[in-house]
Amino acid sequence: MKTTLLRDELKELLSARPDLSTSFRSKSDWSRDELIGLCRELHLRPECALLLALKNEWERHCADAGLDDPPEGDVTAKSDFKPDATRLFAAFRKEGLAGGVTEEAFDKLVREMVLEQLHLASVDSPEFEAFLDRREATAGLLSEATPEQQARHATAYGAWVLASEELEDLCLAIERQRVGGARTTQEFMSRMGEVFLRLQREANRVMSLERRLELKEADPTLTPEALDRLVADQESQAAAALERLRLMKEFRIPAVPLPVDGVPAISFEEAADYERKVKGVLRKLRLLLHPDRLTSHPSFEKLTARQKEILKSLWNMASTIRPEDLAYAPGQIGYAARTYQVLHAALQRALVILETAGIDTDACLIPQGDTIEERIAWYERELERLELDIVGARAELKQLLDDPVVEERRAILTMSPKQQEKIIDRMRTKTREYHQQAEALEARLEELFKGELRS
Repeated sequence: MKTTLLRDELKELLSARPDLSTSFRSKSDWSRDELIGLCRELHLRPECALLLALKNEWERHCADAGLDDPPEGDVTAKSDFKPDATRLFAAFRKEGLAGGVTEEAFDKLVREMVLEQLHLASVDSPEFEAFLDRREATAGLLSEATPEQQARHATAYGAWVLASEELEDLCLAIERQRVGGARTTQEFMSRMGEVFLRLQREANRVMSLERRLELKEADPTLTPEALDRLVADQESQAAAALERLRLMKEFRIPAVPLPVDGVPAISFEEAADYERKVKGVLRKLRLLLHPDRLTSHPSFEKLTARQKEILKSLWNMASTIRPEDLAYAPGQIGYAARTYQVLHAALQRALVILETAGIDTDACLIPQGDTIEERIAWYERELERLELDIVGARAELKQLLDDPVVEERRAILTMSPKQQEKIIDRMRTKTREYHQQAEALEARLEELFKGELRS
């Protein structure tokens, strides 16, 4: 989607109306009432006027938040945009542009347009035209519906818009929290990673030996090779986690992040487009690849075992922050959330795999149904799924927010150098204790096998 600014939209519209006052052409700062009054003078349809009004609200929101062109700091803070639909509706009604809709219906329309990021688009963009076509098709269905069907449709549609909006915000909040936690871990590892890695290796060794002893004592006939097979998955996962931490330690990020080659500071338009694309791809990834969604899809059983494994790995990859994802400065694309390219690549590969299983990936994004009853049923089904997604996303976000490991590391990073040295000394002591415990466990395990040979 190509993003546009209000001044450019008005310049284009006013160029076709030379009869209007020249004061309109020189004006650069529009109040809500002035802009909607101009929309009435331009004879714009209500939806077009609302797009321009939302664009005006959006630009004021960014200016009030200090997110000028180019923006500074966390560009994803722009997701906090929540226009005042009540005041907008009052202004539209005053100018006769409310189109006969109720305030509740107007509020839902505002939410849907913001959800689809149409306040960034042009009035003649293909995205907005497609949106208008869908509204006209829905209006046609509603004109032939009974009052009871119209009421049910309004309820189902409104609930779906609110749930979609909430899930999208949760997806971005989860992404921010993941990146923030990864930054904390990276800084922690850069300061005391060597000592921590030695501690973790010995802890993993103790855990593995305890599991081997437990299995051997439960089944004395197990051979060393059999034990290796039984603990292989557990040890592989522990080793992978340790390797991720090692990479965090080795990947050096400057105390003040420097611009990454090929990733310039972003302009207002780029920030808006980035925000839209990242939020959209995060939502699609969750709706497509989250285990609860994927396994419940009617086409899931058509996938081969290898396809299922690839999709699982893609979801894991989309949920994991890599060290190189952290090498961005404030104000750059990729600082507060991973770059669109990383997330989009995972989505595109998943789509290719799922298309071979006959999945219609557009079905979850655009309302389906040729009759009003089919449309209501679609909204109700999607709402049920969205509500489950929201429950899962809230739980995931809470787990990230309450992560005791990240909180402990963050607390350590705020300590004085003297206090941090005490923490390092304690880790060294604990490492020696784990080493002694591992040696004892290893001796016990060897004794069990030696006992078998003697008998």
